Amino acid sequence: MARGTKETFFFDREFHRGIEWYQKFFEGSAGASAIGEATNTYIYNPWVPQRIKSIIPDVRLLTCLRNPLERIQSVYFYRKRAGTLNCSFEDALDNHPDLLSDNLYWTLLSRFLDYFDQRQLFVFFFDDLQADSIRFVKNVYCAIGVDDEYIPNVVTQRVNVGAEARLAGTSQLFRFMADSMRLARLHVLLDALKRNVWLGNLAYRKLDNSERSILTPDLRQRLSEMYQPEIVHLAEFTGRDLSGWLHI
Repeated sequence: MARGTKETFFFDREFHRGIEWYQKFFEGSAGASAIGEATNTYIYNPWVPQRIKSIIPDVRLLTCLRNPLERIQSVYFYRKRAGTLNCSFEDALDNHPDLLSDNLYWTLLSRFLDYFDQRQLFVFFFDDLQADSIRFVKNVYCAIGVDDEYIPNVVTQRVNVGAEARLAGTSQLFRFMADSMRLARLHVLLDALKRNVWLGNLAYRKLDNSERSILTPDLRQRLSEMYQPEIVHLAEFTGRDLSGWLHI
Protein backbone atom coordinates (compact mmCIF):
# COMPACT_ATOMS: atom_id res chain seq x y z
CA MET A 1 0.00 0.00 0.00
CA ALA A 2 1.01 3.64 -0.41
CA ARG A 3 3.79 4.31 2.05
CA GLY A 4 2.89 6.31 5.15
CA THR A 5 -0.71 7.08 4.23
CA LYS A 6 -4.00 5.43 3.41
CA GLU A 7 -5.13 8.09 0.91
CA THR A 8 -2.87 9.84 -1.58
CA PHE A 9 -5.67 11.83 -3.30
CA PHE A 10 -3.47 11.80 -6.39
CA PHE A 11 -6.06 11.16 -9.08
CA ASP A 12 -8.39 13.90 -7.86
CA ARG A 13 -6.94 16.80 -5.86
CA GLU A 14 -3.19 16.13 -6.33
CA PHE A 15 -3.03 15.13 -10.01
CA HIS A 16 -1.21 18.36 -10.88
CA ARG A 17 1.83 17.12 -8.91
CA GLY A 18 2.64 14.59 -11.62
CA ILE A 19 3.34 10.88 -11.78
CA GLU A 20 6.80 11.20 -10.19
CA TRP A 21 5.20 12.55 -7.01
CA TYR A 22 2.75 9.65 -6.96
CA GLN A 23 5.43 7.04 -7.53
CA LYS A 24 7.29 8.10 -4.40
CA PHE A 25 4.52 6.54 -2.31
CA PHE A 26 5.44 3.14 -3.74
CA GLU A 27 9.22 3.24 -3.62
CA GLY A 28 10.64 -0.14 -2.62
CA SER A 29 7.55 -2.05 -3.76
CA ALA A 30 9.20 -3.79 -6.72
CA GLY A 31 8.30 -7.47 -6.75
CA ALA A 32 5.17 -7.05 -4.65
CA SER A 33 2.20 -9.23 -5.62
CA ALA A 34 -0.05 -6.19 -5.67
CA ILE A 35 0.44 -2.44 -5.27
CA GLY A 36 -2.32 -0.01 -4.40
CA GLU A 37 -3.89 2.65 -2.25
CA ALA A 38 -7.28 3.54 -0.79
CA THR A 39 -8.69 7.01 -1.51
CA ASN A 40 -12.42 7.14 -0.90
CA THR A 41 -12.98 10.39 -2.82
CA TYR A 42 -12.02 8.97 -6.24
CA ILE A 43 -15.52 7.66 -6.89
CA TYR A 44 -16.99 11.19 -6.78
CA ASN A 45 -14.65 13.00 -9.19
CA PRO A 46 -15.72 12.71 -12.86
CA TRP A 47 -12.12 13.17 -14.06
CA VAL A 48 -10.70 10.27 -12.06
CA PRO A 49 -11.67 7.32 -14.32
CA GLN A 50 -9.96 8.84 -17.37
CA ARG A 51 -6.87 9.79 -15.33
CA ILE A 52 -6.50 6.29 -13.89
CA LYS A 53 -7.01 4.75 -17.33
CA SER A 54 -4.23 6.90 -18.79
CA ILE A 55 -1.70 5.74 -16.20
CA ILE A 56 -2.85 2.30 -14.93
CA PRO A 57 -5.09 0.81 -17.66
CA ASP A 58 -5.02 -2.71 -16.20
CA VAL A 59 -5.92 -1.58 -12.67
CA ARG A 60 -8.28 -3.50 -10.40
CA LEU A 61 -10.82 -1.13 -8.87
CA LEU A 62 -12.45 -1.95 -5.55
CA THR A 63 -15.28 -0.14 -3.84
CA CYS A 64 -17.32 -0.86 -0.71
CA LEU A 65 -20.90 0.40 -0.68
CA ARG A 66 -23.30 0.92 2.20
CA ASN A 67 -27.07 1.24 2.41
CA PRO A 68 -27.49 4.89 1.29
CA LEU A 69 -29.94 5.67 4.09
CA GLU A 70 -27.46 4.47 6.67
CA ARG A 71 -24.53 6.13 4.97
CA ILE A 72 -26.14 9.56 4.68
CA GLN A 73 -26.64 9.65 8.45
CA SER A 74 -23.12 8.39 9.09
CA VAL A 75 -21.59 11.06 6.84
CA TYR A 76 -23.62 13.77 8.56
CA PHE A 77 -22.22 12.82 11.97
CA TYR A 78 -18.72 12.42 10.55
CA ARG A 79 -18.80 15.95 9.14
CA LYS A 80 -20.16 17.36 12.37
CA ARG A 81 -17.31 15.68 14.22
CA ALA A 82 -14.82 17.05 11.68
CA GLY A 83 -16.22 20.55 12.12
CA THR A 84 -17.38 21.00 8.51
CA LEU A 85 -21.08 20.93 9.42
CA ASN A 86 -22.79 22.75 12.26
CA CYS A 87 -26.49 22.54 11.53
CA SER A 88 -29.48 20.23 11.77
CA PHE A 89 -29.73 17.17 9.54
CA GLU A 90 -32.59 18.67 7.53
CA ASP A 91 -30.67 21.90 6.93
CA ALA A 92 -27.62 19.91 5.91
CA LEU A 93 -29.63 18.07 3.24
CA ASP A 94 -31.02 21.36 1.93
CA ASN A 95 -27.69 23.19 1.81
CA HIS A 96 -25.22 20.42 1.00
CA PRO A 97 -26.54 18.55 -2.05
CA ASP A 98 -23.49 16.27 -2.15
CA LEU A 99 -24.88 14.50 0.94
CA LEU A 100 -27.55 13.19 -1.42
CA SER A 101 -25.65 12.87 -4.71
CA ASP A 102 -22.73 10.96 -3.15
CA ASN A 103 -25.06 8.00 -2.67
CA LEU A 104 -26.06 7.69 -6.34
CA TYR A 105 -23.90 4.60 -6.58
CA TRP A 106 -24.84 3.37 -10.03
CA THR A 107 -24.39 6.81 -11.58
CA LEU A 108 -20.95 7.08 -10.00
CA LEU A 109 -19.83 3.58 -10.96
CA SER A 110 -21.04 4.03 -14.52
CA ARG A 111 -18.32 6.62 -15.08
CA PHE A 112 -15.70 3.95 -14.45
CA LEU A 113 -17.47 1.45 -16.68
CA ASP A 114 -17.10 3.96 -19.51
CA TYR A 115 -13.33 3.39 -19.33
CA PHE A 116 -12.81 -0.04 -17.78
CA ASP A 117 -14.03 -3.56 -18.38
CA GLN A 118 -16.60 -4.59 -15.80
CA ARG A 119 -14.26 -7.45 -14.78
CA GLN A 120 -11.87 -4.80 -13.43
CA LEU A 121 -14.49 -3.43 -11.04
CA PHE A 122 -15.09 -5.27 -7.76
CA VAL A 123 -18.06 -4.15 -5.66
CA PHE A 124 -18.17 -5.07 -1.99
CA PHE A 125 -20.81 -4.31 0.61
CA PHE A 126 -20.55 -2.83 4.08
CA ASP A 127 -23.23 -5.27 5.26
CA ASP A 128 -20.79 -8.13 4.62
CA LEU A 129 -18.01 -6.34 6.47
CA GLN A 130 -20.26 -6.00 9.51
CA ALA A 131 -21.49 -9.60 9.31
CA ASP A 132 -18.11 -11.33 8.89
CA SER A 133 -15.06 -9.09 8.65
CA ILE A 134 -12.61 -11.96 8.22
CA ARG A 135 -14.51 -13.43 5.29
CA PHE A 136 -14.83 -9.94 3.85
CA VAL A 137 -11.08 -9.31 3.88
CA LYS A 138 -10.42 -12.73 2.38
CA ASN A 139 -12.70 -11.83 -0.54
CA VAL A 140 -10.83 -8.55 -0.99
CA TYR A 141 -7.50 -10.38 -1.06
CA CYS A 142 -8.84 -12.80 -3.66
CA ALA A 143 -9.96 -9.88 -5.82
CA ILE A 144 -6.48 -8.35 -5.88
CA GLY A 145 -4.68 -11.67 -6.17
CA VAL A 146 -2.76 -11.90 -2.87
CA ASP A 147 -2.55 -14.46 -0.07
CA ASP A 148 -6.00 -14.72 1.52
CA GLU A 149 -4.66 -16.53 4.57
CA TYR A 150 -3.14 -13.34 6.01
CA ILE A 151 -5.52 -11.74 8.52
CA PRO A 152 -4.26 -8.46 10.05
CA ASN A 153 -5.20 -7.56 13.63
CA VAL A 154 -7.08 -4.43 12.52
CA VAL A 155 -9.68 -6.45 10.62
CA THR A 156 -11.93 -6.67 13.69
CA GLN A 157 -11.46 -3.07 14.84
CA ARG A 158 -14.17 -0.46 14.36
CA VAL A 159 -13.13 2.96 13.08
CA ASN A 160 -14.96 6.27 12.50
CA VAL A 161 -17.70 5.33 14.96
CA GLY A 162 -20.38 8.04 15.25
CA ALA A 163 -19.25 10.66 17.76
CA GLU A 164 -19.40 14.34 18.63
CA ALA A 165 -16.75 16.72 19.92
CA ARG A 166 -16.70 17.19 23.69
CA LEU A 167 -15.56 20.83 23.39
CA ALA A 168 -16.47 23.51 20.85
CA GLY A 169 -13.66 24.15 18.40
CA THR A 170 -12.01 20.75 18.89
CA SER A 171 -12.98 19.52 15.43
CA GLN A 172 -11.68 22.63 13.68
CA LEU A 173 -8.38 22.44 15.56
CA PHE A 174 -7.89 18.76 14.72
CA ARG A 175 -8.78 19.35 11.09
CA PHE A 176 -6.23 22.19 10.83
CA MET A 177 -3.56 19.98 12.40
CA ALA A 178 -4.37 17.10 10.04
CA ASP A 179 -4.22 19.31 6.93
CA SER A 180 -0.90 20.77 8.09
CA MET A 181 0.57 17.30 8.63
CA ARG A 182 -0.52 16.18 5.17
CA LEU A 183 1.14 19.21 3.59
CA ALA A 184 4.32 18.39 5.51
CA ARG A 185 4.01 14.75 4.41
CA LEU A 186 3.88 13.63 8.04
CA HIS A 187 1.47 10.87 7.08
CA VAL A 188 2.86 8.29 9.51
CA LEU A 189 2.49 10.64 12.49
CA LEU A 190 -1.02 11.64 11.42
CA ASP A 191 -2.08 8.02 11.09
CA ALA A 192 -0.70 7.21 14.55
CA LEU A 193 -2.60 10.11 16.11
CA LYS A 194 -5.84 9.15 14.37
CA ARG A 195 -5.55 5.62 15.72
CA ASN A 196 -4.78 6.72 19.30
CA VAL A 197 -7.75 5.52 21.36
CA TRP A 198 -6.95 7.68 24.40
CA LEU A 199 -6.76 10.86 22.30
CA GLY A 200 -9.98 9.98 20.52
CA ASN A 201 -11.90 9.37 23.75
CA LEU A 202 -10.57 12.61 25.20
CA ALA A 203 -11.75 14.67 22.25
CA TYR A 204 -14.99 12.92 21.24
CA ARG A 205 -18.04 11.31 22.81
CA LYS A 206 -19.44 8.25 21.07
CA LEU A 207 -23.10 8.40 20.09
CA ASP A 208 -25.43 5.56 20.96
CA ASN A 209 -27.69 3.89 18.37
CA SER A 210 -30.72 6.05 19.18
CA GLU A 211 -28.71 9.24 18.65
CA ARG A 212 -27.39 8.05 15.27
CA SER A 213 -30.87 7.27 13.88
CA ILE A 214 -32.21 10.66 12.80
CA LEU A 215 -34.35 9.89 9.75
CA THR A 216 -38.03 10.74 10.16
CA PRO A 217 -40.50 8.32 8.51
CA ASP A 218 -41.37 10.87 5.82
CA LEU A 219 -37.75 11.62 5.01
CA ARG A 220 -36.90 7.92 5.00
CA GLN A 221 -39.65 7.30 2.45
CA ARG A 222 -38.55 10.21 0.26
CA LEU A 223 -34.94 9.09 0.21
CA SER A 224 -35.90 5.47 -0.48
CA GLU A 225 -37.87 6.58 -3.54
CA MET A 226 -34.96 8.76 -4.70
CA TYR A 227 -32.41 5.95 -4.49
CA GLN A 228 -34.60 3.10 -5.75
CA PRO A 229 -33.55 3.31 -9.43
CA GLU A 230 -29.88 3.44 -8.45
CA ILE A 231 -30.24 0.44 -6.15
CA VAL A 232 -32.11 -1.57 -8.79
CA HIS A 233 -29.34 -1.01 -11.38
CA LEU A 234 -26.66 -1.85 -8.81
CA ALA A 235 -28.44 -5.06 -7.86
CA GLU A 236 -28.65 -6.09 -11.52
CA PHE A 237 -24.96 -5.38 -12.06
CA THR A 238 -23.71 -7.22 -8.98
CA GLY A 239 -26.33 -9.97 -8.83
CA ARG A 240 -26.87 -9.03 -5.21
CA ASP A 241 -30.28 -8.89 -3.53
CA LEU A 242 -30.46 -5.32 -2.26
CA SER A 243 -34.19 -5.23 -1.58
CA GLY A 244 -33.46 -4.72 2.12
CA TRP A 245 -31.98 -1.32 1.29
CA LEU A 246 -35.40 -0.19 0.09
CA HIS A 247 -37.37 -1.24 3.15
CA ILE A 248 -35.43 -0.09 6.21
